[in-house]
Amino acid sequence: MGRPTTIKDEQILEAARSVFLEEGFGAATSKVARRAGVSEGTIFKRFQTKEELFSAALEVELPPAWHKLVAPDLVVGDIRTHLESILLALLSFHIDVMPRLIMSLGTPHPGDPKGPLREMPQQDQALLTHWLNQQVAQAKLHCTNIPALTSTILGVTMFHAFQAMLEGQQLSVEWRQAKAHSALELLWEGIAPARPPAPD
Repeated sequence: MGRPTTIKDEQILEAARSVFLEEGFGAATSKVARRAGVSEGTIFKRFQTKEELFSAALEVELPPAWHKLVAPDLVVGDIRTHLESILLALLSFHIDVMPRLIMSLGTPHPGDPKGPLREMPQQDQALLTHWLNQQVAQAKLHCTNIPALTSTILGVTMFHAFQAMLEGQQLSVEWRQAKAHSALELLWEGIAPARPPAPD
C-alpha cells in the first residue's frame, strides 16, 4: 500500500490566493478545495474558518528578503551590480505580493482595517530612499532627485509584476533577470557616479 500523499499548507494557500483573486472573499471554499486537489474537510483541519484561510493567504514574509540588500551602507561588489540585485529582488517580491495586495484592497484584512500590505509601499519607499541617499552622499551614485528615483525603481518593478499577473505569465528567473537588467540600463546613464577628470 502506497504512502498517503502529504498536502502542504502552501499548496492550499496558493489555490486560495488564485480563487480569492478571481472571485473575492465570496468565493466558495469548495472551489479552493478543488483547485488544491483536496477535500474541504482537509482545508478546515488546517484553517478553522474561511476568514482564517483568507488571512493566511494574504500573509507575506516580513521583513521582505530585498530589505537585506538596502541595509545601511551595504554594497556587495560594485554599486551597479548591487543595484541590479536590488531591482531583481524587488521584482521577485512584487510578483509574489501583487495578488495578495489586490485581494487586500478588495477585502479588508481580518482584524485590521488597514492591514500590513497597505502600509508596505510607504515603508519600502522610506527604506529605499534612505539607502539611495547614503550612496549619493558617498558619491557612489549621482542623483539630484532621490524621491523620484525611488518612485521610478519601485514603479517599474510593480508594473512588470502587475502586467505579469494580468497576463498569467509563468515567469522564469531569466525573464526576471532580463527585466531588472533592462531597467538598470535605462536608469544608469542618469545616476552613474561622476567620472574623475582624465589626466592631462
